[in-house]
Amino acid sequence: TAVVTTDHIAFYPERCVLCGRCVALSRQRGSGLCFHHRGGKTQIAPPWGQTWEQATDNLAQDLIDICPVGALCHPKTDTK
Repeated sequence: TAVVTTDHIAFYPERCVLCGRCVALSRQRGSGLCFHHRGGKTQIAPPWGQTWEQATDNLAQDLIDICPVGALCHPKTDTK
């Protein structure tokens, strides 16, 4: 899966361990990221019909802070 980059956040799916922290934070805040598919095809993505920019714009720094493996990071530095 390709790297996704917006003005506020970058997502590296190959780093993601599907811990669900970003999904839990998103649910608490009422918007953000969610799980798509099941089993070996599970991935983190915005809700259907939303772009990464729309889903993460207000949560970007919190999502970056909560990701334990750096799959969600700053787009310009590619680090936490």
